[in-house]
Amino acid sequence: MTSLSGERMLRRGLIADRLAELDALPRFGFEVWLNRICIDAAARLAVVEWGRVDSPMKSHKYGVLQGIVADLRMMSDLLRTAGPLRLVRQIVRMRNLRVRLVSNEVD
Repeated sequence: MTSLSGERMLRRGLIADRLAELDALPRFGFEVWLNRICIDAAARLAVVEWGRVDSPMKSHKYGVLQGIVADLRMMSDLLRTAGPLRLVRQIVRMRNLRVRLVSNEVD
């Protein structure tokens, strides 16, 4: 199953000298900030299945209506943070950085 989630692993050195920037980020600015760093570093990205770890949809956690409202607020924050064109460019660039792993399951 393919899903979207925020769980990420990366080398500390990729962000270690930029941690002071975190204080100035808006609510969902972290994802945009981290994506930009990964793109600028041409970091290899892998999508993996992470056994026994679940990232349920907001509608499952909060109920359908509250979940939809929470997702809409998140999307609104992301669009205010980066704008639609920048978000699409980040997605395309990050997909181009993806690598295939022999095994895609992490326990």
